[in-house]
Amino acid sequence: MAYWIFVPIFARYLRIWVTVFITIWLFQISDGQKIADFYLHGHGPLSRLPLWLQAIGYLVVSDFALYWIHRGFHRGAFWKYHAVHHAPKDLDWISAARFHPVNLALGTVAVDITALLCGVSPDIFLVIGPFNIITSCLVHANLDWTFGPLRYVLVSPVFHRWHHAQAVRDMNFASTFSLWDKMFGTY
Repeated sequence: MAYWIFVPIFARYLRIWVTVFITIWLFQISDGQKIADFYLHGHGPLSRLPLWLQAIGYLVVSDFALYWIHRGFHRGAFWKYHAVHHAPKDLDWISAARFHPVNLALGTVAVDITALLCGVSPDIFLVIGPFNIITSCLVHANLDWTFGPLRYVLVSPVFHRWHHAQAVRDMNFASTFSLWDKMFGTY
């Protein structure tokens, strides 16, 4: 339990710092004040939006991107990396932390770097990161929760259990918003 809580959070914060430094290097930002401003306020068109709007936008857009990335990992050469996540026969909350490093790098780092390059403030990652960890734990938990009518909008443990079933593995790819699966015929 300690591993699952602390390692993903620590890794996320470490990834934020690495992402910030990569972005600073890509933009060749060398002035100390500009680096501080970049870390505190972001860089790019989205940095001018209020933080609450950046958080909502990041949550929706990153979940949309992760839907397609997740779907891609179920095809061809990428499956061998994602298969690590699907290896256990019984789905439980610890499954949320079982990923191949290639899956993590392509699935989350790429999304975070893109968001940062678009101007999302690094503070957003600190807010959304724990939310994503908690929801991932919830949807992988062995619970019979469907979320009632909200199941058409939000991913539930039952929704995601169908995704992990051997016979149905090519359905229900969404991480947070099940509406992506409804929109693209994988519900």
